[in-house]
Amino acid sequence: MAFTWHEEAKMGIDFEKGGVADVGDGVFVYVGPDGDSNNGIVLTGEGTISIDSFVRNYAGLTAALERVSDRPVRFAINTHDDADHFSMNHFFRRQGAVIMASEACRSRIETKMRMPSWVEDLRRRNPALAHELTSPEELVPHVGVADRATLKIAGERIELLHFGHGHCPGDLVVNVPERGVLFAGDLLFAGVHGRLKTADIDSLIAMLERLAGIPCQTVIPGHGMPVKGVGKQAIDIYRDYLVVLRARITELIGNGVTPDRIAAELEGWKYGNWGRAELFPVCAEHVYKDVAWHMRFSLDNPAQIMTRA
Repeated sequence: MAFTWHEEAKMGIDFEKGGVADVGDGVFVYVGPDGDSNNGIVLTGEGTISIDSFVRNYAGLTAALERVSDRPVRFAINTHDDADHFSMNHFFRRQGAVIMASEACRSRIETKMRMPSWVEDLRRRNPALAHELTSPEELVPHVGVADRATLKIAGERIELLHFGHGHCPGDLVVNVPERGVLFAGDLLFAGVHGRLKTADIDSLIAMLERLAGIPCQTVIPGHGMPVKGVGKQAIDIYRDYLVVLRARITELIGNGVTPDRIAAELEGWKYGNWGRAELFPVCAEHVYKDVAWHMRFSLDNPAQIMTRA
């Protein structure tokens, strides 16, 4: 029988309220309410590793960390530079944690933290904590990973892998091979739609194929319910989501459908029942733009390459 995301009930978490999922072997996930970002917690003998954070869910993630361990956060890892994956960096930094990301992600966060509009946006994400964001540079990771790096902590290897631009330019995957757990960040959505506002769809599909080749028992999506024991199958489902969406939008573009009509034309498509339906029109529009750009310009002819609007 094919896996469906209705198996989320096995994790004992209310999707709307969020909560802590015990993946096993000292690995936990704070599942954000209503499909907000998932935050990984990996316990080691030398401290905790935190993977991603969203200041809007500060209370929930902080409570989750305190619930599962009395050890401090030693490393805080950002899988990419969307606000819902790095916006508690300053809190972890003040606790003495080393903040890590891909070099592309680090550079993008550094640029954003020099922009007053971005800083104000982060403050609005949790007004009760706005006063804590006094030095935006505190959110910039200490370390940027070019392609791959290995953390050795308490005798265990934690692999950090940057494959390139998929969901966004700075995507980082965190592999915990000895425990069979892979944190995919927003390279993977599980049963919920995402905006895909900076995604390169062709590259993202190719990166999912690479992810599927990494041995793991459980893969943790950036958004959506993680399910213990579901690994490659979750990756295959999201790859199919993107392949089907890309093919359908390519067909609609060929038929002259404009961006403002694309979501309506896709009503009832194969994955139309996924959660966070309010985000799908944005998702469809961004995929439309990406597909249209690739259709219009041949990357084999440098003279035709233009900057995307």
